[in-house]
Amino acid sequence: MESTFPGDPGLFGPGSVTWQMHGDPMMWVAGIRALYLQALHPRVVRGVTQNSDFRRDAWGRLMRTANFVGTTTYGTGEAAEKAGARVRKIHSMLTT
Repeated sequence: MESTFPGDPGLFGPGSVTWQMHGDPMMWVAGIRALYLQALHPRVVRGVTQNSDFRRDAWGRLMRTANFVGTTTYGTGEAAEKAGARVRKIHSMLTT
């Protein structure tokens, strides 16, 4: 797989295991499974219930998560850093 952004391979790069794993169609199944597994932890469930609009916009929430994973996996280093900063800012405001 060639780099989406020549000159800036991002955080991982086209030869990485991350690119290989995330490029597999089963990654969607694995991602959903991971969300189910996380939902078994009481603090995670409480945090999501108190701080997320997933009940009103479950699809949007899933797409935002998928966009973050795609950006940090395949995006430029700058795009990945911006995405990470955004998530860290949001998480810093959460309560449990």
